[in-house]
Amino acid sequence: MKIILHCFEVVGTSMAGPAIRYWEFAKALSKRHQVVLLTPNRSDLVPEGFAMKQRTRQTLVMEMKDADVIVTQAVTHWMAWHAKRLGVKIILDAYDPMPLENLERFKSLPSHLRDHKNRQVVNGMVFSFQMADAVLCANVKQRDLWCGLLMGLQRITPSTYDADPTLKNLIDIVPFGLPSLPPRHSGNGLKKMFNLKESDKVMLWGGGVWNWFDPLTLIRAVKRLSMEDCPIHLVFMGVKHPNERMPAMKMALDSVHLAKELELLDKYVFFNYGWTPYEQRQDFLLEADIGVSTHAEHLETHYAFRTRILDYIWAGLPMIATQGDSFAHLIESCGLGVVVPYHDVEAIVQAVKHILGSESKQQIQKNLDKIRPQFYWEHIVEPIDRLTRYLAEQPKGSLTMRDIGRICSSFYELRGPRAIYHELLYQLRSQKS
Repeated sequence: MKIILHCFEVVGTSMAGPAIRYWEFAKALSKRHQVVLLTPNRSDLVPEGFAMKQRTRQTLVMEMKDADVIVTQAVTHWMAWHAKRLGVKIILDAYDPMPLENLERFKSLPSHLRDHKNRQVVNGMVFSFQMADAVLCANVKQRDLWCGLLMGLQRITPSTYDADPTLKNLIDIVPFGLPSLPPRHSGNGLKKMFNLKESDKVMLWGGGVWNWFDPLTLIRAVKRLSMEDCPIHLVFMGVKHPNERMPAMKMALDSVHLAKELELLDKYVFFNYGWTPYEQRQDFLLEADIGVSTHAEHLETHYAFRTRILDYIWAGLPMIATQGDSFAHLIESCGLGVVVPYHDVEAIVQAVKHILGSESKQQIQKNLDKIRPQFYWEHIVEPIDRLTRYLAEQPKGSLTMRDIGRICSSFYELRGPRAIYHELLYQLRSQKS
């Protein structure tokens, strides 16, 4: 089978979660399928076992001509047009509920701009779900969320239910993963970067500082610990997103400001103002004592899947995490660390003291060893492998008037009447050629 992995994020030495996901998908799926990874950039990585090409309309159409499925985080109008025309099945990867993130991301904008951005992303998401032949999500909570949307779009019908009462052929769970090979230390980690001593204890914030997180409570807890003769160093592994088009997050700026205000900056709280390269992150992880993930109480939290937690599991790091998301339940039920209430400085202080006790840390690391294999990339891609084979057996179909109507109406909502005229003209000319 031929699988196209359509990635919207920059894939390279430094990359964020979505790009990591598609890079690892390509490596794992290429063991059983012909895989082409399409990226928005010319990557500095060298693929092994699969092809990687810079994404253009022409490249996508050429690759689609003999493809079985395309996996993508969003279905664009021209992608839908050609996929339906060529009989390529679309698997929508909805592991990251963007509309919920954007409620926090654009909170500081004027209300009319927030409303506009919300309409854009929701309309795009609805269109993607209408065009998709199957959907991926990251956990059970997300599956419930997306089943509600699918039902509202009349995608769950008596015939789809009778054919598959579990609906796994329509929507299945594919979480983020971790490598099956253990991390290795090369000596270029956080302690060298920030001039820390080997004996210094470190809490690691293992990803970006986004607006829906709560690093401020964590920084206040570090201040308390420094005053209680239990000093610990907090390191933020990356601040600036590897995608140059992504603006700086207000929460990142607020975190630096608070660290300065509390006289912790570059003493007990450290920021890597760039982005840690993907392969180098293991050096940071192996030099840390605790992995942290703290967030506020809002809608995004309930449905989120914190990908940085997987790196902590990979490196055997005991965790401190805020309650409310799916990983909080896993951490608590499997004894992987300590779950704390929202905005609770004292709880974080006590959690740090508890984990740094040698017996607690050793038991947590044994528990991490038990659950680690279930998240290996080669295991978590199995639903994609199954869906690819299932969809390839279904009738190819063609571009119907209903599809054209949906594509046109959605494009009209996003771009307006003049844009849709020129887009359709372009597509018709492309089809003739």
